[in-house]
Amino acid sequence: MPTGALEHRTPVRLPDGRHLCYDCHGPADGEPVFLFHGEPGSRLFLPGAEAADRQGVRLITVDRPGYGRSDLQPGRTLLDWPDDVAFLADHLDIERFSVLGISGGGPHALACAYRIADRLHRVAVASSPCPFDYRRATDNLAPGRLEEFALAREAPAMLRPTVELAVARILEQPDAYFAELGERFDASDGRLLSSSEVRSMYRRDLAEAVHAGGEGWLLEAHLLASPWPFDPGDIRLPVRIWHGERDRIAPPRMARLLWRAMPGSELRLAAGEGHLFFFRHFDEILRSLVTATGDRVPRSGDWRVLRHEALPTA
Repeated sequence: MPTGALEHRTPVRLPDGRHLCYDCHGPADGEPVFLFHGEPGSRLFLPGAEAADRQGVRLITVDRPGYGRSDLQPGRTLLDWPDDVAFLADHLDIERFSVLGISGGGPHALACAYRIADRLHRVAVASSPCPFDYRRATDNLAPGRLEEFALAREAPAMLRPTVELAVARILEQPDAYFAELGERFDASDGRLLSSSEVRSMYRRDLAEAVHAGGEGWLLEAHLLASPWPFDPGDIRLPVRIWHGERDRIAPPRMARLLWRAMPGSELRLAAGEGHLFFFRHFDEILRSLVTATGDRVPRSGDWRVLRHEALPTA
């Protein structure tokens, strides 16, 4: 198969009978990295089409339960996801690998770091929320987000009309959906969303995510807003946290709280960038997960790097 091409795979059947759908990108002999999409999202989420090839990464993208072509898993928790990932890795004959979770995929990557640490080389999250019960975690959220989180946690059924409307917009009026979405984002994100390449990727990704409806999205909204079934402070693997300093969807306070909770972590803050900063830096993030170079990521002037030599008090 030509390098850089996409491998379309038949969904794997899990031990409980569910199907899990995935795609592979980049060289088949590359360093394996599992990429976890946002909320909502699908295996078609790919911030850089050629990045896997450039970085020598075998990038595996996966539909989480209820998204895309993966079957719904009613009542699932964050700690069910690592079992699915480990089963898929076994199916692909991959013993050890790295994980990257972006936005709503971040907590799922951290769940893997907690549950299947012995299978992982490296862990990274980008634009990830922290547990919402961390003190003042929801400060500076975009308008309407706090109310949505409260409903998702306490009364998810009340979010159903909102999710159903969003699904209809994605499938029937994607331009209107992106216009409404852009109002919540930072101006730097708006410029990215206006890019034909970024918008085209999101059109495919989101349409695939909700092609069968919004049940997976609704379930995951409740899952992420509820208390996590593990403490990130118990993660013993080093975690690299990437975040935009002007993120309004998962404000940078969330990244700082997550960093403080995990003694082995490193936080890289992108100056002047928002929630979608990873489109500009996807090569750099992938490069940090490649075994041979992961510890030698250059300190660019665009990043403010926080490590645990000295904990800030603010």
